[in-house]
Amino acid sequence: MSLFIPGKVLLLFYKLFCTFVYTYSTMSSAELKLNLHQLIDKIQDNKTLSVIYSLFSNSFNVKSSSLSQAEKSAADEGIKSIEKGNFHKHDDVIAEMKKKYPDLH
Repeated sequence: MSLFIPGKVLLLFYKLFCTFVYTYSTMSSAELKLNLHQLIDKIQDNKTLSVIYSLFSNSFNVKSSSLSQAEKSAADEGIKSIEKGNFHKHDDVIAEMKKKYPDLH
């Protein structure tokens, strides 16, 4: 399955993933896997599942040389931003989205 994923989506996914890892860094690998499974099980949209599948399957095959200089710079900028504490905790984002889009829950 080949699916094009724009660089901005990958960067957003990376930031969300880093936030997840930071938030759950005290959990064991088994607990992290269980939580990831539970989050994925809640997704009802096949397109979203396809994107997540593609992100995970491609994340193990991406070589840094396959990224453009702009993508590398964007990723580096995102990492630096996260290291400075510029991110949102998962629970805060979920609470905000529930307020903003109450009909989706």
